[in-house]
Amino acid sequence: MAPRFYLDLIDGDETVPDEGGLETSDLDAATAHAQDVLREIRMAGRLTGAHGPWEIVIRDARGRPLRRIAVS
Repeated sequence: MAPRFYLDLIDGDETVPDEGGLETSDLDAATAHAQDVLREIRMAGRLTGAHGPWEIVIRDARGRPLRRIAVS
């Protein structure tokens, strides 16, 4: 069974938690998926009105943060 990773979207003050998660082979694959998600959100113009810098925090099934990806 592949590990499950959760991609929480954070805008400085607010967190949009990933309730379902993503099963993928490893942290690098989860990171690539997170970068794709950010690209899609950015292209849709949905990263406006933020209270702070946007980022995705990738966490494991226990809730531990494993990697942060800042939106540039």
